[in-house]
Amino acid sequence: MEHGTDMRCKHKIKYLKEMFSIKVKGFSLIEVLVAMAVITIGIFAIMTMIMAVIKANAHSRNATTATALVQQKMEDIITLDYGSITTSNTNDLGGTYTTTTAFNVDFNLSISITEDTPVTNSKTIVVGGYWSPATTTSSHKVELSSIVAQ
Repeated sequence: MEHGTDMRCKHKIKYLKEMFSIKVKGFSLIEVLVAMAVITIGIFAIMTMIMAVIKANAHSRNATTATALVQQKMEDIITLDYGSITTSNTNDLGGTYTTTTAFNVDFNLSISITEDTPVTNSKTIVVGGYWSPATTTSSHKVELSSIVAQ
Protein backbone atom coordinates (compact mmCIF):
# COMPACT_ATOMS: atom_id res chain seq x y z
CA MET A 1 0.00 0.00 0.00
CA GLU A 2 2.77 2.28 0.67
CA HIS A 3 3.91 1.94 -2.88
CA GLY A 4 0.48 2.93 -4.27
CA THR A 5 0.19 5.90 -1.92
CA ASP A 6 3.68 6.94 -2.82
CA MET A 7 2.81 6.86 -6.52
CA ARG A 8 -0.35 8.88 -6.00
CA CYS A 9 1.62 11.55 -4.13
CA LYS A 10 4.21 11.69 -6.87
CA HIS A 11 1.47 12.08 -9.51
CA LYS A 12 -0.20 14.83 -7.47
CA ILE A 13 3.09 16.61 -7.03
CA LYS A 14 3.82 16.30 -10.75
CA TYR A 15 0.31 17.53 -11.59
CA LEU A 16 0.65 20.55 -9.27
CA LYS A 17 4.06 21.41 -10.70
CA GLU A 18 2.66 21.31 -14.25
CA MET A 19 -0.39 23.31 -13.27
CA PHE A 20 1.53 26.11 -11.56
CA SER A 21 4.53 26.26 -13.83
CA ILE A 22 4.58 28.78 -16.65
CA LYS A 23 6.39 27.74 -19.74
CA VAL A 24 7.90 30.79 -21.45
CA LYS A 25 9.66 30.05 -24.68
CA GLY A 26 9.87 33.62 -26.08
CA PHE A 27 8.22 37.01 -26.35
CA SER A 28 4.86 37.64 -27.91
CA LEU A 29 4.53 39.94 -30.89
CA ILE A 30 2.76 42.58 -28.80
CA GLU A 31 5.55 42.58 -26.22
CA VAL A 32 8.12 43.10 -28.96
CA LEU A 33 6.10 45.93 -30.55
CA VAL A 34 5.63 47.70 -27.20
CA ALA A 35 9.34 47.40 -26.45
CA MET A 36 10.21 48.81 -29.89
CA ALA A 37 7.80 51.72 -29.39
CA VAL A 38 9.30 52.57 -25.99
CA ILE A 39 12.84 52.44 -27.39
CA THR A 40 11.86 54.56 -30.41
CA ILE A 41 10.26 57.23 -28.23
CA GLY A 42 13.33 57.29 -25.99
CA ILE A 43 15.72 57.65 -28.93
CA PHE A 44 13.58 60.40 -30.45
CA ALA A 45 13.58 62.31 -27.16
CA ILE A 46 17.36 62.03 -26.87
CA MET A 47 17.87 63.17 -30.48
CA THR A 48 15.60 66.18 -29.91
CA MET A 49 17.54 67.10 -26.80
CA ILE A 50 20.87 66.78 -28.63
CA MET A 51 19.65 69.06 -31.43
CA ALA A 52 18.54 71.68 -28.89
CA VAL A 53 21.94 71.53 -27.17
CA ILE A 54 23.77 71.91 -30.50
CA LYS A 55 21.69 74.98 -31.39
CA ALA A 56 22.23 76.51 -27.95
CA ASN A 57 25.99 75.93 -28.21
CA ALA A 58 26.10 77.58 -31.65
CA HIS A 59 24.13 80.56 -30.34
CA SER A 60 26.45 80.88 -27.34
CA ARG A 61 29.54 80.66 -29.56
CA ASN A 62 28.16 83.38 -31.85
CA ALA A 63 27.21 85.60 -28.92
CA THR A 64 30.70 85.23 -27.47
CA THR A 65 32.34 86.06 -30.80
CA ALA A 66 30.08 89.06 -31.33
CA THR A 67 30.78 90.28 -27.79
CA ALA A 68 34.53 90.08 -28.37
CA LEU A 69 34.25 92.00 -31.66
CA VAL A 70 32.01 94.67 -30.12
CA GLN A 71 34.28 95.01 -27.11
CA GLN A 72 37.35 95.40 -29.32
CA LYS A 73 35.66 98.08 -31.46
CA MET A 74 34.49 99.93 -28.33
CA GLU A 75 38.06 99.89 -27.00
CA ASP A 76 39.33 101.23 -30.34
CA ILE A 77 36.84 104.11 -30.19
CA ILE A 78 37.38 104.98 -26.53
CA THR A 79 41.17 105.22 -26.99
CA LEU A 80 40.73 107.98 -29.61
CA ASP A 81 40.95 111.65 -28.70
CA TYR A 82 37.60 113.20 -27.79
CA GLY A 83 37.60 115.35 -30.96
CA SER A 84 38.29 112.31 -33.18
CA ILE A 85 35.15 110.52 -32.04
CA THR A 86 32.65 111.83 -34.58
CA THR A 87 29.94 110.44 -36.80
CA SER A 88 31.65 111.97 -39.84
CA ASN A 89 34.28 109.21 -39.73
CA THR A 90 31.88 106.78 -41.38
CA ASN A 91 34.66 104.59 -42.70
CA ASP A 92 36.21 104.11 -39.28
CA LEU A 93 33.45 104.71 -36.75
CA GLY A 94 29.95 105.17 -38.11
CA GLY A 95 27.44 103.08 -39.94
CA THR A 96 27.06 99.36 -40.28
CA TYR A 97 29.61 97.15 -41.94
CA THR A 98 30.68 93.54 -42.08
CA THR A 99 33.66 92.94 -39.86
CA THR A 100 34.52 89.30 -40.13
CA THR A 101 33.33 85.81 -40.91
CA ALA A 102 33.96 83.19 -38.25
CA PHE A 103 32.50 79.70 -38.00
CA ASN A 104 30.81 80.35 -41.38
CA VAL A 105 28.81 83.20 -39.82
CA ASP A 106 28.94 86.88 -40.85
CA PHE A 107 29.35 89.25 -37.91
CA ASN A 108 28.37 92.90 -38.41
CA LEU A 109 28.91 95.97 -36.28
CA SER A 110 26.60 98.93 -35.88
CA ILE A 111 28.13 102.06 -34.35
CA SER A 112 26.16 105.05 -33.12
CA ILE A 113 27.75 108.21 -31.69
CA THR A 114 25.50 110.84 -30.14
CA GLU A 115 27.02 114.16 -29.09
CA ASP A 116 26.03 116.15 -25.98
CA THR A 117 24.17 113.19 -24.54
CA PRO A 118 23.43 112.74 -21.67
CA VAL A 119 25.13 116.05 -20.76
CA THR A 120 26.93 118.80 -22.64
CA ASN A 121 30.51 118.01 -23.76
CA SER A 122 29.95 114.27 -23.70
CA LYS A 123 29.37 111.61 -26.31
CA THR A 124 27.36 108.44 -26.01
CA ILE A 125 28.84 105.58 -28.01
CA VAL A 126 26.75 102.50 -28.75
CA VAL A 127 28.39 99.57 -30.53
CA GLY A 128 26.14 96.70 -31.54
CA GLY A 129 27.23 93.41 -33.00
CA TYR A 130 24.86 91.07 -34.76
CA TRP A 131 25.18 87.95 -36.81
CA SER A 132 23.25 86.22 -39.56
CA PRO A 133 20.49 85.42 -40.07
CA ALA A 134 19.76 88.52 -38.07
CA THR A 135 19.32 92.25 -38.32
CA THR A 136 20.00 95.08 -35.90
CA THR A 137 16.60 94.49 -34.29
CA SER A 138 16.78 90.72 -33.82
CA SER A 139 17.68 88.62 -30.81
CA HIS A 140 21.03 87.73 -32.37
CA LYS A 141 22.55 90.96 -31.17
CA VAL A 142 25.04 92.14 -28.56
CA GLU A 143 25.24 95.81 -27.63
CA LEU A 144 27.67 97.85 -25.51
CA SER A 145 27.28 101.49 -24.52
CA SER A 146 29.79 103.97 -23.14
CA ILE A 147 29.89 107.69 -22.37
CA VAL A 148 33.00 109.73 -23.08
CA ALA A 149 33.39 113.19 -21.59
CA GLN A 150 35.67 115.98 -22.77
